[in-house]
Amino acid sequence: MLLLGLQAGAQTVEATSFESWTNDLPDGWVGDKTSLETDSIEQVTAGVRFVDQIESMYAAGVRVFVEAGPGRVLTQQVPKILGDRPHAMVACDVAGEEGVRRFLTAVAQLATLGVAVNPSALFEGRSTPVDLHALPVPAPNWGIDGALVTNAAGVPLPNSLQPADRLPVLDFGAIAMTHTADDPSGVVLEYLRSVRQIVAAERDVMLRYLGAAVPATARTATSSRARAGSPRSSAGFGSSSSARSR
Repeated sequence: MLLLGLQAGAQTVEATSFESWTNDLPDGWVGDKTSLETDSIEQVTAGVRFVDQIESMYAAGVRVFVEAGPGRVLTQQVPKILGDRPHAMVACDVAGEEGVRRFLTAVAQLATLGVAVNPSALFEGRSTPVDLHALPVPAPNWGIDGALVTNAAGVPLPNSLQPADRLPVLDFGAIAMTHTADDPSGVVLEYLRSVRQIVAAERDVMLRYLGAAVPATARTATSSRARAGSPRSSAGFGSSSSARSR
């Protein structure tokens, strides 16, 4: 007690400006600095008169009881004391519930009970004032849907991930893609066309990853060489076609 008294005396204590109740003084009081320091020390050894405290608070007009400490033992005791008389209990901490969410729920409960609540401190430093006269806010020039980044028209931005159904358009030069059902070369050509599409798509992915611009219509190097005037017999597919014609 002596050590507690010395520590209490070293603290800055101000007189209360509102009626207070304690376990040892359950009738309510407005204490000055000296009486508050004395009562804080005497509570350690004084008996707990919790029933008298709740009854005195209720008689003074208190109808909302808030338990600010850990757990809700006292919150569960209040209805046993007051019975069917109108009252409400709010616990700021409940075992098994996340602490911040429980506290915010308690603040919301107090607001619905008509208690004057100022939530501005909850948003201090992380809220942005909005000019209601400036609403509605203009739509952004881009959008993100979890896979693609598009402009306002819904077109994917350059050098970004492109839709899977937008593969580069390939040019096979003079090689005809028409074939009959009995011509095995048609199957080979279809296979090679698919491979070229896969390779071209992978090439575009790597170019975009490296930050290089990819043309809207991609053409393979082999196709470019074929269009440049190379003899058909010198191209891989041309040689095969010539061999088949012979």
